[in-house]
Order: sequence, then structure tokens, then C-alpha cells
Amino acid sequence: MKKTLIVLVIANIIIIVSNLYSQSGWIQQNCSIITTLNSVDFFDANTGWTVGSNGSVIKTTNGGLNWVEVFNAGHPLFTIIFVDINNGWIGGNFGNTYKTTNSGLNWGVVATPSSNYISSIYFVDVNTGYAVGSVGKIVKSTDGGINWITQTSNVTTTLNYVFFTNQMAGWTVGDGGVILFTSNGGNIWSSQTSNTTNTLNSLYFINSSTGWFSGGISINSIISKTTNGGVNWTTQYINTSKGIMSLYFVNQNTGWASGYQGTLLRTSNSGINWVSQISSFPTKDFKSLSFVNDTTGWVVGSTSTILKTTTGGLTDIIKLNISCPCDYSISQNYPNPFNPTTNIRFDLPKSSSVKLSIFDITGKELETLVNEQLSPGSYETTWDASKYASGIYIYRLQAGDFSETKRMTLIK
Repeated sequence: MKKTLIVLVIANIIIIVSNLYSQSGWIQQNCSIITTLNSVDFFDANTGWTVGSNGSVIKTTNGGLNWVEVFNAGHPLFTIIFVDINNGWIGGNFGNTYKTTNSGLNWGVVATPSSNYISSIYFVDVNTGYAVGSVGKIVKSTDGGINWITQTSNVTTTLNYVFFTNQMAGWTVGDGGVILFTSNGGNIWSSQTSNTTNTLNSLYFINSSTGWFSGGISINSIISKTTNGGVNWTTQYINTSKGIMSLYFVNQNTGWASGYQGTLLRTSNSGINWVSQISSFPTKDFKSLSFVNDTTGWVVGSTSTILKTTTGGLTDIIKLNISCPCDYSISQNYPNPFNPTTNIRFDLPKSSSVKLSIFDITGKELETLVNEQLSPGSYETTWDASKYASGIYIYRLQAGDFSETKRMTLIK
């Protein structure tokens, strides 16, 4: 959907559109390999890889427009990581790890660090890496994965994710709320208090002090944050359903979380608030996220699902350069009737958590056009109803304690 400059004439005053927020949310990409995709990693806006439960390693060189299988391990793969465009590693069942030095065109078994499965691999550079998996397994390599040395975790639970901020400082999380920390490259792993017994699935640190973990299976999701290297963890988000599988942050403030039953969340304030971004894929489980900047990223998951955003997952919304409104309000859409696009304007007198949703005449929610924290002002967004039949539709604005619903008519 193309952006256009919108000019509003109100009381003979021409109001020029300003502050373009975004173009679209998440767009589904085509993947011909039918499998659950468990992990994704992008080096830049064009080059990325994902791995699946059928053993596939699938690569794109054009930002996800096309995906091609470059290798199949013959058994489930759970993790993939690249440190540059050439050097990458994958891991999965039977403890096998594989390495590529030519951008994934060829893969070779470099070691079998354990007879158990490998759930997560993290390489700090081309030489130093760590892998974790079942029964508390932690192994380390200092020669690019050719050889692995077992480290002592002092736990027997499954470890699901490992993350390092440098060669010395790292964390791993697992079942039962287990979180372990090392400050000396894994020579000693010490327990930290996570304040939960949930299964912990993912970690992301932006430096050695500030990081987040996420957890939950199909229920009991949780996201917690630390600002002192994990000495203390503060719960930021909790839900009795839809566990969180993956986290990704691009800076101190901006990050995303993905999980079961179509869960995609975004924060723009370091996790203080997590806002849902999508409701169009309620049956998909989103397993892994990867971003190359604060606008361009991918999420992968069940039944070969790959979604891409070039707007940070935000919807099509424009802030209008007019005086700050005195009250909450939502205007009648225009044009109305419409075919197939229409514009919806709303006013916010103060900073608010805003949700603008579209429903059919039976009350079934079809789409969420806006779901984020917005500053005071007047906003406009566009709904494209190309895929819907002619009829009456309903749109509802919820902002703070304010809620209002209006009808609109699609005629094709």
C-alpha cells in the first residue's frame, strides 16, 4: 500500500500531514519447505537463514522474497547462528553440530558435543562459542566448533537458550525457571534467582548489565528484565496464556517478543510496556525473531510460517500537524461508502495506549490497525479492505478510559 501526502481542509485551514509513523505491519513470505521453523538469523537486510524440524537449512539472499533449501541434516534442527556472512553453526537432535564457512552453501559435522540434543548455540566470534541442551549440558569451543569441552552446570534440567555479551560474560536459561551466569567464560556457572518456575525459552542482553528473559509454554508467559547483570530480575510482562518463545532487542528501548498462538509484542520503552502487534495468525506459534535494524526483521514458526516487517511491525499511521485536541474522539471514516480503502482519524488529548480495531457485523475482530502507545495529537490511518466482501463493518477506538464505535460501508 503506497503512502500519499494527505491534505485536510478544516475551516479553510490547510493542515499538512507530518510525522509518518509506518507503512504496514507484518507480511507473510513464501516458504515451500513444509516444516516447523525453529530458529532464524539474518546477517543483513538481504541475507538470512532459518532451520526446521525436518532438518532443513533454508536461505534467502533477497530479504526473504525467495527461500531455498541449502542443506538437510536428516533430523530436527533447533538453532542457527552466524557471526559474519560466511561463518555459521547449527545444532539439533543427537547432539550434532554443523558448521559452514561459505555462507551456508556447504555444511559439515564438526563435532558431537553430547549424545543429547542441542537447543541453542551462541558464538561470540569465529573461534569462541557455547552450546546448551538437554540434561543441563553446556559445552564450549575455542576453535570454531571443531572441538568442544564440557562445562559443569550443576543442573540436570534442559537448558533452552544461551547468550554471551563478550567472551567471558554469559547466561543460559532452562526448564523450571533455571538461569545460570558465568563471568569467566564458563569455568564456573552460578545460579541466579529468576523468581519463576516457568520454562524459560530465550534471553537477550544489550550489554553486560541490561537484559531480558522470556518464558512459558502454551500458557503462563513471562518477560523479566535485569539492569545489574542478573543479580535481580523484575517481571515486566505476565500472561496466563500464550507463552513467549523468543526475544530480540535492537537497542536499550526497542525490542520484540514472539510466542504461541500468534503472539507478537513490541516495546519502545525498554519493556515497561509490551504492546501486541498482530492478531491475523492466531493458530501460528512464532518460535524465533531476527532484526537487522529497528524497522526490518523476521519471525518464523509453525507450518513454515515466515513473516517480515519493514516498519518494526507498526501499522499504517500518520500524525497530523495540528493543534493538540482537547478531547478523545474518533471521526467518521472517509470516504464512506468506500472501495477498497478508507481513512480513519482520531484525536488524543494526552499520551495514551491506543487500540483501533476492525470488526465484521457479527462482532468478530478482523484486524487491529493500531495497538501502541501514542503521544497527544490527531492521527490518521488507512484500512485496506481488498480481501473482504461488500457489507457493513465496525471500527472501534480504545484509548485510556475512552471507547467509541462507528460503522462504515464497503461497496465493491
